Amino acid sequence: MASKGERIDGLDALRGFAIFGILLINIQVFSGWGFVSADTRQALTWSEWDEPIATWLDILVRAKFYSLFSLLFGYSFMMLAQRVQQSPVRYHLRRMLGLLVIGTAHSLFLSPWDILMLYGVMGLFLGAFLNVRAPTLAACGVALLVVTGVALWFEPQLGLADLGSGLPLRLLQDNVPA
Repeated sequence: MASKGERIDGLDALRGFAIFGILLINIQVFSGWGFVSADTRQALTWSEWDEPIATWLDILVRAKFYSLFSLLFGYSFMMLAQRVQQSPVRYHLRRMLGLLVIGTAHSLFLSPWDILMLYGVMGLFLGAFLNVRAPTLAACGVALLVVTGVALWFEPQLGLADLGSGLPLRLLQDNVPA
């Protein structure tokens, strides 16, 4: 563990690697590709490669880099909690409220799907688990996986089909001029 105020180069490099992978996915969003109609996409050269490339990007990039960045977010929380001697939860809550304010402002004024706001909200819940023992954390993780699995299994019966990846794209297309 580095001394107080020092950065850990390996973690920073890993964080930069994760952000680069996330950038690979977001380039498609930034380019406006989501606003191009399906007919126009099909008329383009090499359009038959769109679906396989999207599938491989999902498998090799999206799931890996978002997970890695989220893991580093939690690990950094634990490292900060060990460094801060007095009230690490209060310190973390202040940081997450700041992140939430910045994310909300960014979401309102620049990009409607800003991840900082989500990290701020999820980070607020993270402080509640700081002093929880490992078996309880494992049980909470398994319970969350089971609830998620059941919700996905019964997605059509629960009416959750509109919450899939198509909803954000439709909202963007309906509300943001191309």
